[in-house]
Amino acid sequence: MKSVSGSSSWTCNSITRNCHHNIQANLRTVKKGRNLGRKFFGCSLWPNADCRYFEWYNDNEVECHDEYKLMDKDIAIERLLAEKKFLEEKLQKIKNKKKKMCVLITEMQMKASKSAKGERAAIMIVLVFWIVFAILSYLK
Repeated sequence: MKSVSGSSSWTCNSITRNCHHNIQANLRTVKKGRNLGRKFFGCSLWPNADCRYFEWYNDNEVECHDEYKLMDKDIAIERLLAEKKFLEEKLQKIKNKKKKMCVLITEMQMKASKSAKGERAAIMIVLVFWIVFAILSYLK
């Protein structure tokens, strides 16, 4: 496992242990004697099995576990910040596209308006021409 540096040097291991039966050992507490209150790992099949697995629980492991939890949180925060930046950039690109599309729509509306005015003027000219033609034809 990875070592965490500090004032003392120690290796951070998982807080759980497996005994010689390859099953998770229980975390127990000494009930009497000079190690009263001290925690240790022991075979979960004890006293019915002759595994004899024993290991003192190291309080530094809790600190290590907390350190890794903090590191995991820092990594998660960095990942979320990177994702936020990515999404902000994506949003800005979308806003820029929207702005360009609005400009294009405005230009198209202006062209359509001019075109409609031109069509109306052409229709009026043709109509006037036909009226004049009809009047001249009637007078002959």
